[in-house]
Amino acid sequence: MPDLLTVRDVARRLSVSERTVWRWTALGLLPPPVHPHARSTRWRAADMERYLENLADHSGPGDDDGETLPHSGTAGGRLVS
Repeated sequence: MPDLLTVRDVARRLSVSERTVWRWTALGLLPPPVHPHARSTRWRAADMERYLENLADHSGPGDDDGETLPHSGTAGGRLVS
């Protein structure tokens, strides 16, 4: 896995649309992106791996019923869209 991921990479990894990645980023639900250049946005691969591990640790029965937003560490719950 590359050190920095594009929005397309993140969307594929999460099995969501690129628009959803931007929306979740704006809501603070995903790890914050970095801006290696003025016109580029990337996510650190290590941050995304930790995020996905955290989601897996907190998933339980029934978590795959419909589309759910990822929970943030501060929200303390599951949001359903």
